[in-house]
Amino acid sequence: MKSIPRASFTAALLAFALVAQSTDIGGHWTVRYVRGVAWKTIGGAEFEFKVDGDRLTGTANVGQGYPGTAPISHGKIKGDRISFTVYG
Repeated sequence: MKSIPRASFTAALLAFALVAQSTDIGGHWTVRYVRGVAWKTIGGAEFEFKVDGDRLTGTANVGQGYPGTAPISHGKIKGDRISFTVYG
């Protein structure tokens, strides 16, 4: 039986306003999803980025349990923008 990913999480162009160069984004990043006037946290994700030139790899943990932890694929760095895909 062929396995098909149950969900996909795509970050088309995730831009970071960094003072440092784009190659300095390697390491652990935490994202919180918020909403409303009180900025209530409604979810989040954690990323472990590895940089090799203009190539971005690593892992993403999106949600508790589902879709969970998955490798980053199709990662690219162009100036101060990154793009990647995560299938869970």
